[in-house]
Amino acid sequence: MKASTLLSLKHGLILLALFACSLLQAQATLSVQGVITKADGTAVDDGTYSLVFRLWKSPTTNAPADKVHEETLIVETTGGVYSTVLGESTPLMAPFDQVYFLGVTLGSAELLPRPQLTHAPYALSLLGQSNQFPSTGPVTADAMNVVGAISAGSYGVVNASSVTAAGAVNADAVQANTVNATAMIASGGAPAAANLAGVGYAFGAGGDGDGGLFSSGDNNVALYANATKVLEGRSDRLQLFGKVLISDNAPNVQDYSAKLTINDDILYDGLNKSGNFLANAGGIGFGTLTSGSTSISIYASSMVAGSAFLAHSDARIKRIVGRSNGAGDLNLLRQIQVTDYTFIDQLARGNRVSKKVIAQEVEAVYPEAVTTTTGVVPDIYQTATIKAGRVELNNNLKPGERVQLIFGSAKHIAEVLAADTSGFRVALEQEGPVFVYGRYVNDFRTVDYEALSMLNISATQELVRRLEQLETENAALKAKQNASAQLLEDVAGRLKALEARAGLNGSK
Repeated sequence: MKASTLLSLKHGLILLALFACSLLQAQATLSVQGVITKADGTAVDDGTYSLVFRLWKSPTTNAPADKVHEETLIVETTGGVYSTVLGESTPLMAPFDQVYFLGVTLGSAELLPRPQLTHAPYALSLLGQSNQFPSTGPVTADAMNVVGAISAGSYGVVNASSVTAAGAVNADAVQANTVNATAMIASGGAPAAANLAGVGYAFGAGGDGDGGLFSSGDNNVALYANATKVLEGRSDRLQLFGKVLISDNAPNVQDYSAKLTINDDILYDGLNKSGNFLANAGGIGFGTLTSGSTSISIYASSMVAGSAFLAHSDARIKRIVGRSNGAGDLNLLRQIQVTDYTFIDQLARGNRVSKKVIAQEVEAVYPEAVTTTTGVVPDIYQTATIKAGRVELNNNLKPGERVQLIFGSAKHIAEVLAADTSGFRVALEQEGPVFVYGRYVNDFRTVDYEALSMLNISATQELVRRLEQLETENAALKAKQNASAQLLEDVAGRLKALEARAGLNGSK
């Protein structure tokens, strides 16, 4: 919108000023047009004139604190008309978060009254009911698309205590204490926020900016903290940089004793921590994990590989209640069966023959080495069809039981709502082929092989004790045997001597 004001000069000139705001390549500029006339109303002679332009917070006062911009421009008139742009030679640093007034000086006199800056035509689109930009408080918008940047103070960024957007925020850079957005894309520097609450997603589409949140200029999605990359994600992996702490307690330097440190038992079920930390073979999984005899910090449904395992065993954290009974442990070890077996789920676990123990058999002999938790057992393991929530499959399921259903690569744990011998019903919308893996149980057994190793050590020590005892007894028997042999040798020597004296040695 343009506003025109008829202004008088003490020099007998009249200036008609028309002005509007615009953004050129992210640099704020102010377009000013006017007419200079003589006192009699006729246009001044064509030529060049020096005009001083100032932006004031007040329509009347000349206090230095009220002046936000000043520059001198040489304008050229034709028929008294001139046109110029403020901000190209001297950058406009005013934040434009309040009303300003334009002061124009020709010679030594300023035109009075100062006209108030009004809205540029396209700025009126921001005056909708939901697009309000107050001078203080949160900045809210349905959707905010910025070619360059929204500046506040001396920052070339979106800067506010709180930014809330129901739609999308597109900006070169965002600086805010709190950002709430359904979607936010930063094409330049990544957004830096003390608290980012993204209802949908938040990432940067530009380069890897320092101090930002996310960026993907190199086809990665990265998280930065103080210009240091701490997380990088891409289609084939998620990589963490530095040390990782998962803890109920506030982090401190003592917690970071390893690359991955887990304190207490942590479960992330959605965004709510409630129990233990669960990791599946294909990555990190979230779900419920319980334990019958001990707490669990990391749960893996497949193999865990590493060069070594270290267990806490410092005497200062233990209360000794006794010593192992080697004879009893040897007797226990003799009762534990070692079994050759393969897994029912050979697709996931392969068909290799393993030589280990069976948890239920160990539990009957040595229950201290068995822990119960939750898990899925392949006790059905058949392909079926599902339509309108009903799975057509012969079964012996009961209402209230939970079963794992697999649709392609997607796995679902569903509660059985109703069941008969030819099918069962679940609350799922998927239809078509489905693989019914088996029941989800809360008494899934795991074996503490470290406990079995200790049992084996104790039994081995008992065998060593018995071997040492046998060796001692054998040494004593050998000593007796040697003594007996020496005695026989002495007796044989004496007998030979007696025979010689008696002439029984065959001589005449």
